[in-house]
Amino acid sequence: MESLERHLAAGAIDDAVRTRVSERLRNLLWKIDATGPSDGGPVADPAAGDGLASASDDEMFALINKELGIG
Repeated sequence: MESLERHLAAGAIDDAVRTRVSERLRNLLWKIDATGPSDGGPVADPAAGDGLASASDDEMFALINKELGIG
């Protein structure tokens, strides 16, 4: 996530990609919120080391690229 923030701050991502990344991140956040404990969904275990929190910068960019169909 830090790497994505650096790229965005440096202007290294053009407007079209910035828009697609923004939409994808909003959708991802919606999915995270929708599967929270309030609706009986799974509760993330921070000690388990899985999920976005433990993903490397390269893994995050690979996921974003895959979802956007640009890599």
